[in-house]
Amino acid sequence: MPVSMTVSVSGLTQASAYIGGFTKQLPFATAKALTKTAQDVRDDLKKRIVQDLQQPTPFTVRGITIETAKKTRLWSRVYVKDIQAQYLYYAVEGGKQNKMIQPANIRLNKYGNIPRRSLTKLLARPDVFYGTIKGVTGIWQRGRRRGQHRFSTQVKSFRGARKQTGFLFRNQGRNLRLLAVKDVNVRYKGRFDFYGHAIRKANRVWITNFDKALAAALATAR
Repeated sequence: MPVSMTVSVSGLTQASAYIGGFTKQLPFATAKALTKTAQDVRDDLKKRIVQDLQQPTPFTVRGITIETAKKTRLWSRVYVKDIQAQYLYYAVEGGKQNKMIQPANIRLNKYGNIPRRSLTKLLARPDVFYGTIKGVTGIWQRGRRRGQHRFSTQVKSFRGARKQTGFLFRNQGRNLRLLAVKDVNVRYKGRFDFYGHAIRKANRVWITNFDKALAAALATAR
């Protein structure tokens, strides 16, 4: 489900009659006002998300964007890009998510997240693997057997009778360490009031933006 809102305008017939001979300027002024309102809402949401969420990354904040209005399309849209919307949905709507990796023994960045490069480097190491040990799925680090230089965990794929797939691990050494764990049932509360913030901001600025856009259009009319 996309995270977005649309700002539109109605009553164009009445407005056209009111301004008489300047009806040709009305769609232009309306589109300009709608775009400016969407820009104001976007900028406000970027400030609000920093307040509502705990240290969102710049990438997350940049996900809030707009679609501008046109004379032939009298609406503008404020939305979150698809990549960011995949996880921001839970910050807006709440609910359960089963794909979130929570840190266990990995140093976090200043935003409280596991750096993507760190995961890539870790999984490229011969002593690190992703799998399930005793019902716990995550990123694990193997220990070495005493007196041996090779890493001792043996990995064997399997396919169960009920079509389960996964990995079986037989650790012959010690110090098998969990670096990051995958939580399968994480419940989130809707902390980012995307729609509420957007609607309130649009209501505050729409009339002013429309008046300015219409005045500018009438001043330049030929």
